[in-house]
Amino acid sequence: MLIPFREALERYQKNKNFCLATMEKQRYVLRPYQVTDQIQEELLNLDVVEISDTGKPSLKVSRRNSKIQKDFFSAFSYLVYGVHEYIEMPYYSKKAKARKRKKEALVAIQQAVNYNFNKRERHF
Repeated sequence: MLIPFREALERYQKNKNFCLATMEKQRYVLRPYQVTDQIQEELLNLDVVEISDTGKPSLKVSRRNSKIQKDFFSAFSYLVYGVHEYIEMPYYSKKAKARKRKKEALVAIQQAVNYNFNKRERHF
């Protein structure tokens, strides 16, 4: 995890090149530290609650303090869902189908070999 924003700012202010850089460049360099602080604040504000309304256990994410939004968490959860649905599932289903086709091909080859082998034995 990145260091807190205040600590990063103190470290960078000791650097001569950072102090000579434009404000835009300084903001660009410090942005990951700011975002990390925001994410940390949001995630520490969340509780995971187990719910079993329909008899099936499920999890719900709730906020401790309603003033702090959960935008980063929501965006990240949608990102994970999208990657799972549109990248992982098609990849693994293709892989499973390819394994099934490969297995079927191997079985067909084995049957053909056995058939030819048995056919040769009959001629002798």
